[in-house]
This record gives sequence, structure tokens and C-alpha cells, in this order.
Amino acid sequence: MTCDQKRQHRCSHHAGLDEPGGNAGIGASRRARGKIVFYGLNTFIPLYWIHVFGASKGAGGAALTLMLATGVAGTLAGGWLADRRGRAFVVNLSMAASGACALGV
Repeated sequence: MTCDQKRQHRCSHHAGLDEPGGNAGIGASRRARGKIVFYGLNTFIPLYWIHVFGASKGAGGAALTLMLATGVAGTLAGGWLADRRGRAFVVNLSMAASGACALGV
């Protein structure tokens, strides 16, 4: 079995696609919830800045741009770090950071 075949088998196994009625529904549900949160943030981050902080529309747009740019940078940095330290390390690190951010709110 080549590396590509092993990688494809491993990915399909973890996704639950090799079993009938596997995790495909759960995965679709997670993606749908993530999209709802994403679009909700896209809508309400600028409005929050405008109405709560009394900022201009440009400042609300800048806050949204900062949030999206941070997501891009985090994705690239997380991928780079996962290549060097492993996926489990990156997941644990991101969960710890998320918990710290939640406590800070």
C-alpha cells in the first residue's frame, strides 16, 4: 500500500465514510452549525462595534476584517505547527487558548 493509499484510507476511516451510516451526518451537522456561527459573526460584529462602542461603520468593518484576517493567519500557523509538532498538539493548544479567551470574556 502506497503512502497516498494509506492516507486516503486513514482519512476515510476517521470520517466514518467507510461504514454505512457512519459519521457523515454528524460531520454535516457540525459544518452547518459552524456556518451559522460564521455568518452570524459576519453580521453582528460590525453592528456590535457601531451600537455598543459608538464606532463608525468603517471601524465596524475594520473589526470584521481583523477577525477574518486573524482566522486566515491562525489557519496557516496551525497547519505549519501541525506539520512540525503533530495535530494532537495543535488541537490541545487551540482548545487551551479558546478556554483562556472564554474566561477573559
